[in-house]
Amino acid sequence: MQKLSIFILFVLAIVTIDPSRVNAQSTVTAANFQAVDQMERARPWRSDDRILEAEKLIVSDQCLEAIKILELVTKKNTRASDAYAYQAHCYIQLGNLTKARSMLNFVFKIAPRHLGAHFYAGHIRLLQDDLDEAEERLRTIELVCDEKNCAEYLTLEKMIAEYRKENNLRPRNSRGRRMGFDN
Repeated sequence: MQKLSIFILFVLAIVTIDPSRVNAQSTVTAANFQAVDQMERARPWRSDDRILEAEKLIVSDQCLEAIKILELVTKKNTRASDAYAYQAHCYIQLGNLTKARSMLNFVFKIAPRHLGAHFYAGHIRLLQDDLDEAEERLRTIELVCDEKNCAEYLTLEKMIAEYRKENNLRPRNSRGRRMGFDN
C-alpha cells in the first residue's frame, strides 16, 4: 500500500518544478486531481494518451503491462522523459534495480532536473543501503525545487527518516559534498 501511495503522489507531481502546485498541505480530491489532470494534458509531453494509460496500469499494480506501453511511447518519442521515469518506477517495483537505473540514465540525459527521476534514484540508493547517496539525491531535489515543500522532497525525506529509524541511525544535519546527476 505504501508503494501505491508513493506512486499516486507522483502521478500528480512527477515532472513539476513548481512547488506551489503540490505541497505538504495538499490533499488529493477528485476535483483537484481532475484540475491537475487537465493542466497536465494541456502540456505537449502529456499529449500521448498512452502515458495516462500506463499510469492507470501502474496504480493498478500492473507494471509489466505498463512497461510494454511505455516502451511504445519511447520508441515514438525518444525524449519522453516521463515514460522512462515511469519505466524506472516499474522496474523498481519488480526488483530489477539495474534496469531501473538504466531508465533513469535516459531521463538524466534528457531532463537533468527531472524531480521524479531524482526521487527514484534516491529510492534505489536506499534499497541498496547507500544512505549517503540517497541523502545526496535529497539535496539535489531540494536545489531543483528551490524549496523543501515539493512532493519528491517530502517523500524521499520521509523514506530516509524511516530508513534511519529502522537501522538505528541518527539523523544528520550536514550539507552535501558534491552535486552530480550520475546515479
